[in-house]
Amino acid sequence: MNSYHRYGIKTVIGMIVTLIILSLVIAPIRGLPYTYIFDDGTGGIAMCFFILLWAGIAYYVGYETRKRFDMKKEYYRTQAPLVDKKEFDKLFMSHYISQNARMFSIVFITAIPWYALGYIREEVRLHDILIMCALVVLSLICLVIFQIKKRLIVFINLL
Repeated sequence: MNSYHRYGIKTVIGMIVTLIILSLVIAPIRGLPYTYIFDDGTGGIAMCFFILLWAGIAYYVGYETRKRFDMKKEYYRTQAPLVDKKEFDKLFMSHYISQNARMFSIVFITAIPWYALGYIREEVRLHDILIMCALVVLSLICLVIFQIKKRLIVFINLL
C-alpha cells in the first residue's frame, strides 16, 4: 500500500473518531441518547449513507493532499537541486506550512459573514458572537503562523 492510500485511510479514521467524540460530547449536553445521530426519521439509513459519503470524501481528501504534497516537494526539489536534503526539507516545510496557514486564514475570516448569513435569524445570541470570535482568533493564529514562516523562509534565503 503506497503512502497515498495510507493517508486516505488515516483521514477516514480521523473523521470517524471526530464524529464519535462529537456525538459523545454533544448528546449529554443536549440531553439526548447517544444514538441521536441516527434518529433522522429514516431509521438511520440516511445518516449511514451520509457517513459513508463523508468517509469517501475524507479518503479522497487525504489521498489527494498527500499526492499534492509529494508533487510540490518534487517540483521544488528540481528548483533547488544544490540544497542538501535536511536544509531543503526544513525550507519546504516552512513554505508549505506558510502557504496552508495563509489559505486557512482566508477561509476562517470569510466564514464569518457566511455564518452570519446562514445561522443568525432574528437576534445575535451569545453563542453566535463566541463562534464568530473563535473564527477571528483562528484566522489571526493562521495569519501569525503565515507571517512567521514567511519571514523564516526569507531569512534563510538571505543566509
